[in-house]
Amino acid sequence: MGLRAWLGLGGAQQRAITFEDVFASGPGRESVWGDRVLRVAPVYSAVALIADQLASLPVGVFERTETARRPAPAPDWLQAPDPRVSRFDWMQQLALSVLLRGNAYGLVDEPGGVVSQVVWVHPDKVSIDESRALPLYHVGSGVETLRQFGGRLIHIRGAVMPGTVKGASPIELFRRRFATWSEAADFGADWFDGAAVPSGILKNTRGTLDPLRAEEAKARFKAATRRGEPVMLDQNWEWTQVSVSASDSQFLDTIKATATVIASIFRVDPEDIGGETGGSLTYSTVEGNQRKFNNRTLLPWCTRFESTLGQLFPANQFIKFNLDALARPNTAERVKANSEALRTGQIFHDELRALEDRPPATPEQVAFWRENYQTAKSVSESISESVAESVSITKEEG
Repeated sequence: MGLRAWLGLGGAQQRAITFEDVFASGPGRESVWGDRVLRVAPVYSAVALIADQLASLPVGVFERTETARRPAPAPDWLQAPDPRVSRFDWMQQLALSVLLRGNAYGLVDEPGGVVSQVVWVHPDKVSIDESRALPLYHVGSGVETLRQFGGRLIHIRGAVMPGTVKGASPIELFRRRFATWSEAADFGADWFDGAAVPSGILKNTRGTLDPLRAEEAKARFKAATRRGEPVMLDQNWEWTQVSVSASDSQFLDTIKATATVIASIFRVDPEDIGGETGGSLTYSTVEGNQRKFNNRTLLPWCTRFESTLGQLFPANQFIKFNLDALARPNTAERVKANSEALRTGQIFHDELRALEDRPPATPEQVAFWRENYQTAKSVSESISESVAESVSITKEEG
């Protein structure tokens, strides 16, 4: 059964297929967008941040040769993998499925042996039979196998535990820890409701009271304190307050710490999702923070995506997410780096101008540059000579 038939696009019952048909949104359906987990603001912030960043990354296709790698033309399907949504939305669907459910399942349409589109299926629509050597994937009412085994399904996973092929989301992996936080918060709430620890001890120093007189004394004392009136105690009575700080109850602190711990689960900076850091950051830059985010957060997900999506390319080709595109230095640093790259032959003018979104230089522009600006010296060498010349002039004038 072809992909179009599976989606209901063939035969006499043709109809427009909406986004909800595949991602199961709408009345009476459990939607990945409406997951209860997204009601937690820190989780929503972390997932949205990572998904948006991943969807924004440029993707390059490269061809392996015996001595190097070189850029290759991107196939048409990579530019428009799903005709119903943009490439950004398509990549965001992938990211959200893996981040929230730990798994992303894609049905590949490959007429004539050429990939034409890849449609992500809602994870709730897929179940896996792992009772046999090669797992079978039940997608809707059909059965699919993975593309590397001759089928048409690709499976991108989150963390994979031993003994299964199904991935786990960051939250699922830390589910027990979340339960601990919930229990701690419930304990704190109960304690603040006055059920767990007495607020103080009222003691009679002259002797032992029978239960009836003890209850009467306690009730009269509570009534006076509840009204906010002064309490007069004679020498027969002693009041000791049980002083426990709010932090010991783990109520407010537990709720506050949730954002910080969630940040550690998703490997994002706590400040980005409403949490707090454990120490002060003395020096940081936008570029430095982005590079840390790239390496710590995005790189593992990009590697997973590259590995599985690479199966849709010829054996000598692969794809690469350009993480450097999100960590652009400031203008001065970028000009200095570009100058060094040009001087050492790591990049050529037309390539550099393309990176800066400029057209190739005309022959007249190249000739003018060679005549007026070309130099074989590095930026550091030019600066050193300029400083030395200034020092020499100063000495002569002195």
